[in-house]
Amino acid sequence: MLVIKSSIKLRLCLLLSILICFSCQDDKLTDAPSEFQSLLHYEKVWDLDAQSIKGLIILSGYDIDSGLVQFDIEVYQITYQTVIKGESKEAIGYISLPSVKNTDVPVLLSFRPSLSSNADINQNEDDLSARTELLSSLGFINLIPDFVGFGDSDKQVLPYLIKEATIQNSMDMLNASKEMLEAIKQPYLPSLIMLGYSQGAHQAMATLEALENSPLPPWTAEVIAIGACPFDLQSLCREITSHQQYTSPELLVYLISAYHLYYEWPGSFNQYFRSPYAEIIQNTFDNQLSLEQTKSQLTKDLQQLVQPDFLTALREGNHTLLEEALSINSIQPWKAESIIRGYHVPTDKVIPISNSQHFFSRMEELQPSKVSFFELGNATNHVDGSLPMLQEVLPWLVSKYSN
Repeated sequence: MLVIKSSIKLRLCLLLSILICFSCQDDKLTDAPSEFQSLLHYEKVWDLDAQSIKGLIILSGYDIDSGLVQFDIEVYQITYQTVIKGESKEAIGYISLPSVKNTDVPVLLSFRPSLSSNADINQNEDDLSARTELLSSLGFINLIPDFVGFGDSDKQVLPYLIKEATIQNSMDMLNASKEMLEAIKQPYLPSLIMLGYSQGAHQAMATLEALENSPLPPWTAEVIAIGACPFDLQSLCREITSHQQYTSPELLVYLISAYHLYYEWPGSFNQYFRSPYAEIIQNTFDNQLSLEQTKSQLTKDLQQLVQPDFLTALREGNHTLLEEALSINSIQPWKAESIIRGYHVPTDKVIPISNSQHFFSRMEELQPSKVSFFELGNATNHVDGSLPMLQEVLPWLVSKYSN
């Protein structure tokens, strides 16, 4: 994989922002028909021609075949109704379309990576590799749900690795997408392809399991490609806390804080984290700081970060409330009907590869013809694994779904 120098990446992000800015639309916000149940409004916000997308890929130095790009794209922003902890809320998602109008187009459902703030969202939107709208140039409709709790649905409880919130939002996004595609008379194939990395992989797998257990017509799940998915959250917590240090303390803090707030556990963060970190954490997740900014305020030393009794409970798996939450939000192996392709960097220290290995070993026993697992040996860490995964997945998807 080519290494992209930060200066080149910065210029590329700037160019992408300029292209999107100049392609922004002044289309009027369209209200959904009154008979629609989920979609509230939609509007086209920007478009980009295939030649510009090819140029961006070439300039990036990413080892992705620009020849895969075939279509101009247009991107819609939709406002849809969802439910968060029993309360009806508005969420905003995006639907990107290839310039294909008179034939059924395959549909991607792609999920955002780990986020803790609007700063993360803005940073990802300036990164070519995170701009999943561009995947429509390969010939796919791409549905991108809101990450409830940040961005366009802020002021909500952060739903990090919480299946209930993920599934509800995914189903509402799918319902709204069906209505919007009907409104603009865009033909589509209802057999979904899902993509996700890290937290996005957890969201994708939770959605897949829900669709297979409780179908949502007309949608069916057909293919899913995921990378570095945290499947077994209980064993993951035990493994990462078994060491003196954890390379991504912000994610451990994010998980504990999310569960504490979402499930409304009693007490303060001081029961989990030592001072001064408990006070820092209390004010950190306010949608203002990125994950990297949060990480800079923490220590990797778990004995300094975590209260001694709680650290022991994490290592031994005997904190009742947390263990129950980790259990219900883990992805357990099942006999899946969809094609599942998993990817993981062997040297991943954020989510160790053993989590994927154990999961896929069991899945291959249950449904060997449907499941494949690949090690991303050309990447060296968790963050750098998403691009090699796309380099493997995209040509396969294009060949599978090309007319």
